Amino acid sequence: MNKAAFIHFLWSVASTIAGGLILAFLFFLSREHLFPIPELSGPWHIETCTVKTEFKQFEGMVLRYRAMLFREGSIIRGTAEKVYEDSNTLTDHVYVGSNRTRSVIDGHIEKQYLWGDDKVSLHIIEDGQQRESTYSYKLELKRDNSMRGHFSSMAADSEGNVIWQRVPFDMNDRQYPCSPLTTP
Repeated sequence: MNKAAFIHFLWSVASTIAGGLILAFLFFLSREHLFPIPELSGPWHIETCTVKTEFKQFEGMVLRYRAMLFREGSIIRGTAEKVYEDSNTLTDHVYVGSNRTRSVIDGHIEKQYLWGDDKVSLHIIEDGQQRESTYSYKLELKRDNSMRGHFSSMAADSEGNVIWQRVPFDMNDRQYPCSPLTTP
């Protein structure tokens, strides 16, 4: 190999490496600045509607919670308290103070970048009045800064629809009616 060919080879390798570094930097900038992970930290209001359950008296039950979330990267943690119930056993019941059941929230965000709404998966453990229950939430983050989707619970083997929003629900209006199950 002559000297000119060797220099050409070195320039080719150097330009390929430089191009790869520039491309990686552009991907980093677009990920961090053009398509950042949404800010979910802070207060949320939740409404669930049970659509399917092993115990028919819980069908159509509406529960409302107040949650505080903390996001670190794509990891979500937080707590929630049950504040309202409308069911066959309790009609328009508001929970206050020590009567509220507490929940612990863990989850993560799946960034979709260019293809659809971001996905949020949450695992919630509620310290209920009778026993501890586990919930799984599969949500989509909507453009109006709400999250909508589906929940499954070990409590009464129930499933239903859920909405998370930043503003409190009107106590006289169901925001997310008990319609057939939706899947995000």
